[in-house]
Amino acid sequence: MTTDRLRVAFFVDNFYPQFNGVLTSYMNTVRELVRRGHEVFIVAPKIASRKRYDPKDFPYPLLYRRGIPAFFYPDFRLTPPFSLTSLLHIRRFAADIIHFHSPLTVAMQGIATARLLGIPLIGTFHTFFAEREYLRVVGLEDWDWLVRAGWWYNNLFYNACAVVVSPSRWTAEELRLHGVRSRIEVIPNGIEFSRYAAFSPRGSLPVYLPEGAEIVLYVGRVSREKCLEVLIEAMRHLVVARPQAHLVIVGDGPARDELMALVRAYGLETKVTFTGFIRNEELLSSGLLGRAKVFATPSTSENQPMTILEAMIFGLPIVGVAARGVPELIADNGFVCPPGEAKTMAEAIGRILADEGLRAKMGAASRRMVQEYSIEKTTEKLINVYREAIAEKKRRPKVAV
Repeated sequence: MTTDRLRVAFFVDNFYPQFNGVLTSYMNTVRELVRRGHEVFIVAPKIASRKRYDPKDFPYPLLYRRGIPAFFYPDFRLTPPFSLTSLLHIRRFAADIIHFHSPLTVAMQGIATARLLGIPLIGTFHTFFAEREYLRVVGLEDWDWLVRAGWWYNNLFYNACAVVVSPSRWTAEELRLHGVRSRIEVIPNGIEFSRYAAFSPRGSLPVYLPEGAEIVLYVGRVSREKCLEVLIEAMRHLVVARPQAHLVIVGDGPARDELMALVRAYGLETKVTFTGFIRNEELLSSGLLGRAKVFATPSTSENQPMTILEAMIFGLPIVGVAARGVPELIADNGFVCPPGEAKTMAEAIGRILADEGLRAKMGAASRRMVQEYSIEKTTEKLINVYREAIAEKKRRPKVAV
């Protein structure tokens, strides 16, 4: 590992008090970069409607950008696409690299700043927002032209990059197929294993669960693109053979009310629990991950979900679907089911619940496989990408401001 210090500016379109996989992923990287002696500056949207982090209390230099709630996703803010303030702060910071993590308006500020200051630009592709799964959120999944327009918009961002970081091999192939011309490097989301050592696998559960419940766990957004109606239907089949099975859905989102109505329609009120939003630290200390028997996700929209990686750290077998980046995380540690096949998913979960030896074998495989996703390994790869991009940029003329 080289000791030359880097100055990295992160332009992010979601930030605290939000909690999601994208934020967890890039903040893991931020902490590891700082631990190694590099400097980080974060440009983020100001979310005024909820409690926010004050810059003076945040351990990294932070510049908030004002904006308005996004009509398509209220948790996001739409800021001006260019900011002289951002540019001046980044020039004063003397950034070596600019790295954005979502193709929205703060990222636009990052692209403009990189061009005007002659700084190499890196973009990480986290979310297939242009695909039908996400268009389901606004009921427009059947509009083919929106899918094409979404990829055109997406490529405006990622074709401006020196390097595009893809967390999975499958995603890298999709990016190339849909017109991303920039160099693409596969670097998985990184996990800070040291953070998990302090958490007891048998903490105090945040909700009441029946004695002897066999916990099937889902953690993530409760939104239409996650296809949770499939998992709830799977529970309808599963409880026939495994009446002690109990689905716990950790998270919140716009589909929660309709999914709770579906649970009532199926008569599963005593078999499915919605916990609502739980902060990551509270979830890890709650004991849910330690007491769960299996982690299940029916989502077809995942790139490389941090929630699956966290479940693997706790030794949980994984049941997912054959879509996007999920199969790359499942081998001997679980089952991959066809998308939308609730009965098949129920059978896979039931096999794991019924066979303690199989469950132990898959749990051990999860712990073994997840070691490849350590934040030390992934950050080392990212630093190498940064240095190569900087070296390449130095061979080209720099535009002065």
